[in-house]
Amino acid sequence: MRLAASLPGLLFACVSFVSTAAVVPQEAIGKWVEKGDAGSIGWELAAEQIIISPADAAGAPQGEASKLDVLYQAHNGGWIIVLRSPESGAPIGEGAMQLVKDGSLLVMLPGIGEHQLQRAGAAAKPKAKQ
Repeated sequence: MRLAASLPGLLFACVSFVSTAAVVPQEAIGKWVEKGDAGSIGWELAAEQIIISPADAAGAPQGEASKLDVLYQAHNGGWIIVLRSPESGAPIGEGAMQLVKDGSLLVMLPGIGEHQLQRAGAAAKPKAKQ
């Protein structure tokens, strides 16, 4: 009888967990690039990880890639990115991500700052001559 009385509370907890579960932003998953004067930074966004790889102006890798364990949560038309501890999975910081009208992606992460990314391999199309 005691179990039957606790079922509504258990059901509510399960429904609440599902409604706050991670949202994988499919339109942001993939490879992106941030171009700078001295080189570029490759960003690979996956369902549970972001990999950041710096390169020089010629495209040669510069050092080891940084891997961040993440969890995405939908929020006001964008996403909150929760950085997680690789050891425990516990949240250690929170950032944000927003698709911009021009097709770029704005990523803001604690300790890393704000970065405007372009889809990797998306070369600018030449304008048609009239």
